[in-house]
Amino acid sequence: MSKPRSRNSLLSSHNRTSYSNSTKDELLAMKYQMDKPALPLYPLSDLNTNSSSDTDSSKRDHEEHETTYPDFKPWKDHTQLAGDKQEQEIQKMSNTSFLNKGYFEAPQVSNEYYSARNLIQATVFSSTDNCNYVLRELSQHLANAYKTRNEVINKIKYDSNNFRIPPRVTLTATKKEAWLKDLGNSNIPIMKIGEKIPHGIRNKVLIDSVCSRNVPLNRALWFTKCVLFSELLALRRKHQARLSVSGPIPGSEFNTVEKFEIHWLQEWTQQVCDYILKFSREMVHITTPEKKEHYMNKLTYLLTYVQSLYVECLVDKTFFLSVIFKSLKDGLPLEVKHINELVFTSNDDEKLTETWIDEIDLNYGQRLVSLTLIKIFWKDILKTDYLCKELSELLLLNHLFINRISSLESHSYHHKFALPETLAQNVLEMISNTVIYLFKYNTNVFIIPKYWILLQDPLVKIMVEHGESQLENEQDEIKNQLELIKYRNESLILNLKHVAEHKQPKVRARSNSFSNMTPIENDINTFMNRDTNDILRILCCLDRVKLNNDLASLLKPTTHGIRKTGCPNWRINLRLVLFWCITPYRSHKNSSEGILIVCNFLKKHILQSLHGSIRTEFETELLEIIYQIAESYESLFVKYNLYVLINELYQLKVLTIASYLRKLIASGIFFLAPGTTEDLSNLPPVVKIHLDILQSLPVLNNRQCDSILKKWTPEGFNFKDKFDRGQQILQTEIIDRLVNNTFNVNIESNWNYIKSLNVGLKFLLVNWITNVLKTTLNDSPKLIHFDPVVIANLYMFYSNCDNLTVFFKVLVKTILRNEGGMIIFYLDSLYFIAKLVIHHFKLIKSLAGSNDLSSTGYELFKLIVTTYKDLSQREYNYFSFNQVWNFIDDVIEKEYHEKAKRSKVLENQLFSKDTMDTPMNINTVDVHSKSSSSSDRYTSADFRNDLETLRNSRVQALDPSEVQDTLDTLNLEISELSLSEAVTAQLEYLFKQGISQDQENLIIKLLFNARISLKEDGSFNELVRQFVMNVMQSEADFNIKANFLKKLVISEIFKMNDLVSFCQTESQAGPLVMDVIIGNEGEAANLAPNESLGLSIHRVTFREKSMANFISILSKELLKGSIFHSDLMAKHKESMLKYIHDALIIHPKLLFEELFVKLSKEDCIDLLNLLLGREHTTFIRQLSDFEILTPDINEFNLPIVQMLIKIISYYELNNSDDIRQKLELLLGTLISKCEFKFSASNSFFGELFSFISWEHKIFILDIIETEFLTNTKFEETISLDNGRDLLPPFSDFFNKFSLSSANTVDCSPVFFTNLCEFLTKLTKAVNTPHLFTDSLSTSILIFLRILIIHNSALCKLISIGQETHVLFIQNLLAILHSQFLGSHEKLRILLYDLLLLMKSSVTQELTNAMEPDHEGTSPGFSSSAPSDDSKKNGSVPIVPSMSIQRVFELPDEPKDDNPFKDNIDESLVQCALMLDDEELNHGGDVHAFNDSGLVLLQARPHSVSLPFGILNNNEKVSNEIKMVKFRSFEILEDTSSALNDGCVNLQLLDAYTTRENPP
Repeated sequence: MSKPRSRNSLLSSHNRTSYSNSTKDELLAMKYQMDKPALPLYPLSDLNTNSSSDTDSSKRDHEEHETTYPDFKPWKDHTQLAGDKQEQEIQKMSNTSFLNKGYFEAPQVSNEYYSARNLIQATVFSSTDNCNYVLRELSQHLANAYKTRNEVINKIKYDSNNFRIPPRVTLTATKKEAWLKDLGNSNIPIMKIGEKIPHGIRNKVLIDSVCSRNVPLNRALWFTKCVLFSELLALRRKHQARLSVSGPIPGSEFNTVEKFEIHWLQEWTQQVCDYILKFSREMVHITTPEKKEHYMNKLTYLLTYVQSLYVECLVDKTFFLSVIFKSLKDGLPLEVKHINELVFTSNDDEKLTETWIDEIDLNYGQRLVSLTLIKIFWKDILKTDYLCKELSELLLLNHLFINRISSLESHSYHHKFALPETLAQNVLEMISNTVIYLFKYNTNVFIIPKYWILLQDPLVKIMVEHGESQLENEQDEIKNQLELIKYRNESLILNLKHVAEHKQPKVRARSNSFSNMTPIENDINTFMNRDTNDILRILCCLDRVKLNNDLASLLKPTTHGIRKTGCPNWRINLRLVLFWCITPYRSHKNSSEGILIVCNFLKKHILQSLHGSIRTEFETELLEIIYQIAESYESLFVKYNLYVLINELYQLKVLTIASYLRKLIASGIFFLAPGTTEDLSNLPPVVKIHLDILQSLPVLNNRQCDSILKKWTPEGFNFKDKFDRGQQILQTEIIDRLVNNTFNVNIESNWNYIKSLNVGLKFLLVNWITNVLKTTLNDSPKLIHFDPVVIANLYMFYSNCDNLTVFFKVLVKTILRNEGGMIIFYLDSLYFIAKLVIHHFKLIKSLAGSNDLSSTGYELFKLIVTTYKDLSQREYNYFSFNQVWNFIDDVIEKEYHEKAKRSKVLENQLFSKDTMDTPMNINTVDVHSKSSSSSDRYTSADFRNDLETLRNSRVQALDPSEVQDTLDTLNLEISELSLSEAVTAQLEYLFKQGISQDQENLIIKLLFNARISLKEDGSFNELVRQFVMNVMQSEADFNIKANFLKKLVISEIFKMNDLVSFCQTESQAGPLVMDVIIGNEGEAANLAPNESLGLSIHRVTFREKSMANFISILSKELLKGSIFHSDLMAKHKESMLKYIHDALIIHPKLLFEELFVKLSKEDCIDLLNLLLGREHTTFIRQLSDFEILTPDINEFNLPIVQMLIKIISYYELNNSDDIRQKLELLLGTLISKCEFKFSASNSFFGELFSFISWEHKIFILDIIETEFLTNTKFEETISLDNGRDLLPPFSDFFNKFSLSSANTVDCSPVFFTNLCEFLTKLTKAVNTPHLFTDSLSTSILIFLRILIIHNSALCKLISIGQETHVLFIQNLLAILHSQFLGSHEKLRILLYDLLLLMKSSVTQELTNAMEPDHEGTSPGFSSSAPSDDSKKNGSVPIVPSMSIQRVFELPDEPKDDNPFKDNIDESLVQCALMLDDEELNHGGDVHAFNDSGLVLLQARPHSVSLPFGILNNNEKVSNEIKMVKFRSFEILEDTSSALNDGCVNLQLLDAYTTRENPP
């Protein structure tokens, strides 16, 4: 049964009234009929009624041409035609062409536009009355008809656009590969392959697919856009589905599509960055040229592809740059355990090598690629300040570690990621140039407080090297900006958690020890980030002998004029340095080496650069400080050290005896009124100390000095007699023995009289014997032998006389030069001299050479090298000279001869960064006298070439004949033994008693030769180790075993570190090892002088370089029972206390963990009291006892006091209910009785509580804060007085606390109330002119430090947005714009930086508060909406973020004040890969679409009134203009054949189609 079908009514007649089921009837009914028009439209017969034509003719024509519509002639079949026409019609239908092609009639007119023109013209011009009107009306209707047809009928509809990306289909691996191959073939049109794309190619797989196949870039971008758009559409559907189920999440940033798509784009950007990182890290594994070529081709394509993604906005640009920056940070050792050590090992490469240098993952591939990308997108990076700031930090970090690794390479230490030297220098140069450009572009980007303690030196170094080539005024500006940057960073260093959370090693529990402490209490925060001007920082440099030009600049007087130099507090700093030389809390070895180094440092690095009145002022201040020392308490200094200090300064011509005597006489202490007498047996302490000084001066015939001594010393003092006797002893014991070659024993015991002399006479005797020795050696008629014994005895004499400077500067040079040609010595003597030079290198480095540009160190090195070249040709070298050559290579400055040419640089304190504590600064400039011939010159180039040759030379083994001769001499039969057995036999021979020194030397020579032979398999060390273990376990005498081990260490056959390792495996080895490390009283009798001295050098080196091992074994032996009853303490109490004291000064944390944690409370307290030098009756055992100790606390005993406070506070305050009260009493005592001997605002007080637990430290902080905030008075003056002015010490405390605090400090309501009240008073004070004093500056500084300390908690509190919080911020802003801060630039900058930091922190807090916890499979989406109960309870708070943020109306950073804006050199960063602004902002399809100026407007805003309803536009036209914007992934090449299926809808272009008849 057929189903009725609906038909178009236009296909049926108008008079159809019934419907038949007959098919025929249906077909007939469908016959088209057009109704005859009611009006005679054609041929307009109404206009021709008055025609004179024949009526019959007209009627006939009318019948033939039936009146219808214009240009319409209905078709009639043959049944409707006349008879004659029927036949014609039948013939037409029978025509073959009609049967094949179909029937059609030719158009009546050639162009339908003109079909009615003749008719219209005839009609229009039939009457002239309304011609113009009719024409106008017809034209309007005709134009509207055309317009209607194009805009309505033929218009391309908006919904006709069916744009869709190619569908993703699952393909087999083969088909997928074929498709990708077609994609890479540019000859295959995308139309063909664009019907579908493979499924599963996304993220990093997508990037690798196009990069590996080198797909043409336009096709790669098309594929990328298709994949991205597909991913986005899928996520949109998922997102909409979740929203439809759970509804929008309150406060979520993913409720809107825009934010959702930003998150999606960032995920894709992360994938791109991850691929770049992964690919770049593979660079280090490229080993062959073929792999390199393939890798570079792929890298080139990857960079071009990523560049296109960036320009086409297919990645989140800012996020992309941030992630690329992170690649520069990956692998750097910036974890908790590294920062503290990095700070203290900044110049100790050896220590760094021994600890965790291998943990640095300095993959140069990822760094090179990251730097390349930074160059490409440099223009965009500069536009964002925070990106520039992040980049500056990362560049400096990479410069620091690349430079560090490169320096390790020079120490023959190969790091797995070490760059080749040329590449490393190029990378460092590129980083330096970028840093220089950023510095000149905007110095604000270097406000990077997080790692400033590490990055300060690299930044200064880079700018120093750059400043060397700049004009003087630009150098000054660089210096000023560096100082400002330094101030701003140091002021903002906050909460250094990275050094506080150091994991503690597990220690074995001991009864009544610290083993029950919590992890925090079982630690001490020894890390202190100090200001450059902090006297404790200066003290730290002195303790570590790190004397550099930074320290020198702090000791130079200030100069006035255009270029201001020097330090305002130089007098305080100089006083500290001199007190360090004479304090009883520092030991300077037997030779007073520390004092000699300081004196020579003052001479070479300070006085030589001072002239005129400035030099006089400095020398006067030196003399004044010496007087202050003499007039202070004797307990504050060591007299002998004071005498050495004065004599050395006199010998260096820094002080004169005449000036001292004039000041002494002018002081009047030796004046007696006429007729009065003085009790000479009971003189005042000041008189006694000055008399002792006079007796210790190096003078013989000074009448003023002699007069005073004769009058005020009843026993008298005869300089001449003592000097003459000293000369006789030296003539007999040294000169005669040397000339007669009988200097073969230790004669130190014969010098007791010399040792008993005053310091001044020792100096005189040293000068005398040095001149005599020079004359004797040059004029001797016979050969003089200098073997190691002679050199050791001479060294000991000069050392006992505190004159090692003369020994190295004069005597050693004389011996090595051998100008008289009568000195004989061999390689053993040369090696011994070289070891002495290395051991005292810090002293030698401070000594000036024969001219101002040379140095004693370089001159000695040249002499050692030239002497070795001569001696090595005549005898076999069985010494470790390679260590000497490597050391010399490390410490010489490679490019000094170039820098020396720039004298202006050497004069500038900022740009002469040679340091006394770093190796690369021994001047190797050549200076020759005019009389020397060119043939005698040994230039620096010769020296370097010889040194390089010696470093690369291989040690040769002995000839078999020489080995046999040596064995015959020793009567040792080992020719039939294997090499390993021979080594054991030789060690047994050395272990025997009664062998001579010559036999020992021959055995050591054979062992050295065996080491060379066994070097490849490393078995020699194992053989020695096994033999040593057997010796230790043997039943031989203790002294014999100890003496044998000492011989091995002295001869460098066995290292002391290896010896110490036995203590961990062999419990009985402890006493034996300790005897080797520390020694005993009778060991000198069993060792030659040179051996005893050599062993001493090894011991000192071990203690300094392996402090951890030394303290570990020391504590292990001391803890065998009570520390004061251990054998080690009983035998070596003085030495043990000295070692513990030195370790506490240099490594307090290490000593605390290894020793104090394991001691009982009583032992800890007793030990620390002994270190303080206190009598048993005055020991400090509880906090209340500090009242008697407080006046004696100073900067030098600070570490001991810190440890004592730590231990007592732990036991006394732990689990106590009155902690605050006890600490208040302690603070009250300390504040009232502390004596600040240098400066109250820069003293020990700020770090007094650094070692105590954080819980107790917070109490201290709160007590001092409360005192400051509540008791500071703002009246006629600003004061905080409690018997003394407390503002300076409080300022010192808060400054050091803010710089080195280790945890976040809370902000209690009481504290915030006190803070607000103080701020209110301060706001008034900064606008009250009579209060504009230094006290106001100090108060503001303290207040800002408090804000810095509480910054984190304070910002969290302010983010709540209450009225008091808003007022607090407004008051801070009022202070920022106040009259007082307008004239105090540093305070204003500090407050500005702090407000900027607070604004950022508050914004972050608000952001965190508005972000709920997200769950679910998609990032950032919750699986369910929050319940109504949670909304009612306020679990999703509404934070008034906008009101808080509006309060922080900070002025912009003053970029216009950039002093370098006219000196920015674009060539520093310019490269061929860099994209310019035009390429970044207008390159790519996305910019061509979006930046073409296209807007969306109404298509017919001024449409005329149309007669047809379909054309009427009754909608209200909007005047709003919308810019045309396309997202990049939406701009795709059309792969469809349809008319309007492209990515751009043709309706937006007002497009239409035309359908015309064929012409």
